[in-house]
Amino acid sequence: MDSRHVQPGLLYFADGGLGVYNLWDPFSPEQLVRYVDDFADNGVGILSQMVFTGGTTKPGLFRPEHPDLTWWPDERLRDLIEPGSQPLDMLIRRAHQRGLQFFAKLRMSDWHEHRPEDRPFITAHPELHNPSWPTRPVLDYTHASVRQYHLAVIDELLRRFDIDGITLNFIRGWYCFPQETGRGQHAVLTEFVRQIRRCLDEYGRSRGQKLALSVIVLPSFDLCEALGYDVTRWVEEGLINYLSCGNGHYTDPNLDHQPWSRLCEDSDCRYFPMSGPVSGHPTALGYLREVGDPLRLDEGPRHYWFRPLGMTWKADGRSYDDNYRVTLPRRVGARGEYRFRLPEDLARCGRCELFVHVLGLHSTGSGPQDQVMIAVNGVPIPSRSIRRVFYTDGRLEQFGAPLPPYTSFWFELTAPPARCGQNRLAVELAGVELTGGGADAGDTATLEEVEVVVMPRPVDRRPLHGRLSRNKVL
Repeated sequence: MDSRHVQPGLLYFADGGLGVYNLWDPFSPEQLVRYVDDFADNGVGILSQMVFTGGTTKPGLFRPEHPDLTWWPDERLRDLIEPGSQPLDMLIRRAHQRGLQFFAKLRMSDWHEHRPEDRPFITAHPELHNPSWPTRPVLDYTHASVRQYHLAVIDELLRRFDIDGITLNFIRGWYCFPQETGRGQHAVLTEFVRQIRRCLDEYGRSRGQKLALSVIVLPSFDLCEALGYDVTRWVEEGLINYLSCGNGHYTDPNLDHQPWSRLCEDSDCRYFPMSGPVSGHPTALGYLREVGDPLRLDEGPRHYWFRPLGMTWKADGRSYDDNYRVTLPRRVGARGEYRFRLPEDLARCGRCELFVHVLGLHSTGSGPQDQVMIAVNGVPIPSRSIRRVFYTDGRLEQFGAPLPPYTSFWFELTAPPARCGQNRLAVELAGVELTGGGADAGDTATLEEVEVVVMPRPVDRRPLHGRLSRNKVL
């Protein structure tokens, strides 16, 4: 059996935005074609489109036959749905015409609130709700009927539509099981994934095609295990074909991808690192070309932005978060250490600068200021090499995450002391100004963000023979 593509290039998870950015009034079916073409034109190999979330068919791409599902009321698509056309068919057809694979993506435990009539199964069965979400109805996979409900949705998608695979999104709504019980439910969820795999294989054999299973999980093996996801077994048993991990909102620049890629390297499963969303359609589509071409990435500047991502998970009596800010008391000798992962060999690059943005210091445009000492991996950075500026008005949202008044320190980063992989930035208060009134001075200082900007190798300045001469200017 063969599939349409063996090397997909980019795998794009279209989780939303179809109705917000890509379809407009007055609506025409050609807009669905344009939607697919935008991805094909910019190097995507697999388009994984959300078709099910929170117990309903949002964003309304097909009218279900399943008795416990209802059509999500999408007014732009109503004139197609009511006569019997399925917008999902149109998307799939265009994807195949353009050489893309098309996956149907399901949010497996979405927490978003929907009208009760739009999620009939969830509404009709409060006894199946997950107690870890007391404020919103989310299903508990401990119950066999919940697993069967989702299997029936997947079976219908495979039976009715010429899709190339299924994506299970476990990061939009994190709890398939109650927080305290997930680690004991590995066998239950793994058997559920096996059933999906068997369903894919059965329909694949009838088509003479290998159908794929893609999963998205949270970016921690221990967290996945605490939530009930035995990802290692899924890979080792050959149950899944594509694996990605992320926190649902942003790319975590501190994520160590090596354990995930090593898990997949001797299997038939491919690991796809996730890149977070970029705003500004359609301009943002240009970023797809960049991330799909490693050589192009090497030739341009790289900007690594380490900041609090604002996500916290609780499972198995523990909390997991990716809030990387470091807070220390504002007194002489207080020291904070910020860890950051740098996937660069700086010895092979051009210039590199590191910026650290600190809240709570006594800083003024002139006059007395709190003094700091900075080290990277235990090696002090000479004070003469460190520049400093105080932003009295903070930072506006258009320039990044909003900040109150803050102080930036920056300096050239070299290797050594920096290294490819994990690094430690230490900031120690060497002097604290106790008089006067710095606009942002407080009882604590917070290392809020670290930025690393890496420039590519220097431009080759050798003459361009045959194009320029001493007496001729082009």
